[in-house]
Parts: sequence; structure tokens; C-alpha cells
Amino acid sequence: MRCIVAAPLLVLLVLMLGCGAPAQPAAPTIPTACKKGDVPGCTALCDKGDAHACGAVGISYAEGIGVDVDIDKARAFYQRGCDGGDALSCNDLGALLRKGERVPRDLPGAVAAYQKGCDGGVAKACASLGTFHLTGEGGLTPDPARALAAFVKACDANDPTGCSNLGMLHGTGRGVPQDIAKAMKLFERGCDGGAGIGCANLGQGYEKGALGVPDLALAATFYERGCDAGSADGCAWLAGLLNQGRGVPRDPGRALGLIEKACDLGGLDACSDLGLALLLGDGLVADPPRGLRALQRSCGAGGGRSCGNLAVLYLEGKAVLRNEVLGLTFLKQACELGDARSCEGLARLRGR
Repeated sequence: MRCIVAAPLLVLLVLMLGCGAPAQPAAPTIPTACKKGDVPGCTALCDKGDAHACGAVGISYAEGIGVDVDIDKARAFYQRGCDGGDALSCNDLGALLRKGERVPRDLPGAVAAYQKGCDGGVAKACASLGTFHLTGEGGLTPDPARALAAFVKACDANDPTGCSNLGMLHGTGRGVPQDIAKAMKLFERGCDGGAGIGCANLGQGYEKGALGVPDLALAATFYERGCDAGSADGCAWLAGLLNQGRGVPRDPGRALGLIEKACDLGGLDACSDLGLALLLGDGLVADPPRGLRALQRSCGAGGGRSCGNLAVLYLEGKAVLRNEVLGLTFLKQACELGDARSCEGLARLRGR
């Protein structure tokens, strides 16, 4: 299995299920008259203008509680709840629109829903809104100051992901003076609250010696906590230590399993590593069709490195039939997604 390089210190988690995934929907506060799973009763209350009940019905359809899963109906009831002033419904609507699973992905709609949820006092919505302001997703202009305000509001309300992302701002000096010690404290607060990315970033701090001498064993401990809490980065960075035997006994087999988990959690670079390993039989029995699917899934989701690897495979005919047209298509896509090496390769090809 090839060497897995840890990502840069203090990365931001974009809240989605799969590569920076949206937060899991927050359960609405259900009035006493609306019992969880009582879809007919809650629907009747929703029809009478009870916005909380609308959100409860949305949860039922989203999770299959008392009814078959129906994401279209979940979206409709979340929308009704949000329009009726239920901030939790707005947060759930934002998560659904951002994820775009079985409904069209609508980032501007997610931004609007998260804004209403945050304005209504839902800390998770503020944390999610902050990532949009920071990255410029959803048609926004990147605005670290507004991201900072959203993360502060989320963290002040004890949202662990909000604290973790606030730590990222302090660690990188975006929107605030750089303060590594404060960043590490915020990561620890997020980690203790259950935010996997807080644990993963705390591990990065210890691996890189942010507070002094690097402590790889402690880094591995926090990576594992992050991975267990659902952080793709935590899984991938722990895999890097295990594969290289840094701070922990070398265990390539476990490292590969963690890379697979990271890919399942939405880690696009992890999917790229996994795809190459399966294609080339690097550290495990080769499974080219499965490896190709992993790379294609990651590339399709915006993974520039995966698109770049697909380009190389098709241009050189490694593990796949050589196809220069398809290779160039993936190379252009990788460059557009910000993969620097693909841009360099594209420039060389154009200069021939």
C-alpha cells in the first residue's frame, strides 16, 4: 500500500454526510399532543398551523418512523415547518438540501434555510451557515468575518462543531489574529462535545507539534476518537500513522481498513487512495472494477485528486484500457477542481 500523506494542519470540516457533510437532522421539539411516529396526528396538527408538528412529520418521512421513507415528503414538511417559524425545521431543511440525496441539491436554498435556523437560535444551523460564508458555497462571496460571527454564535451555544470550526479560524488566522493555543483549546472543546473534526484537528496539532514537541502517540489517540465520531479526516490521518509506523506499531492492513472507512464517510482523498489500491493491488487483492468505481465516485463528488488519478490511468493505460480523450477530460476536470499537479500536466500537454 502506498504512503498516505497527512493533510495540512487545521483543516475545516464542511458539514455534510460524505466529504464535509451536512449535520444529521436535529430532532424537533414535539408538542405533547404530537407523539413521535404518529404521522396522522402530527399531520393534522401541522394542517392547523403547528410548525413543530410539521417538522415532526418531516423527521418521520426522512427516517421512516411509522411510515416508509419519502424524502420528497420530508422536504415538503420541513419547508412548511420552516415557513411557519420552526427554526429546527429550517435546520433540517438546510441539511436535506445541502446533502442532495434523493432530492435535487440546492445550496442557495440550504443557505437560506440555515440562515433562518440560525436566526431562530439553532446552534447547528449557525455552524453550517458559517461554513458557507467561509467557503463561498451556495453563491455566497467568501466572508471570514461573517463565518466568524456564525461560528462564535454556534460555539457560545455549546455546539461542538461550531467550536471546532471556530478553532480552525484561530489556527489559520482567517478573520481573526492567529492564535494556535486558543485553536487547540477550541478543538479540545469540540472533541469533548463529540465533534469528530475537533478530535481530528486536535490530533493534527499534536502530530505537527503546534504547542511544542510533536506527540505522535497522542495524535493517534485523537485521530481514533475523531474516526470513531465519524470524521473521515480522523480515519485517514490515523491510517497514515499506521501505514508508516509513526507513533504506533505499523499495521498496513488496519490502515487500509481505515482508508475504506474514511471513503465511506465521504473523504474524497481517501476514496482516491482506496481506488488506486484496489486498481493496482497495492496492499490487498486487486479489484479493478471496485477501484474504478471508488475513483469515479470521488471525482464526481468534487475530488480533484481522484479526477487526476483517473486521468493518469486513462492516459497511460494503467489498469484500464488507454483512452486519451477520456484521460484529457478527467485532467481538465481535475484542474478545474484545483488539483495543481493536473493543471501542470495539462499545461505540459498543451505545450507539446
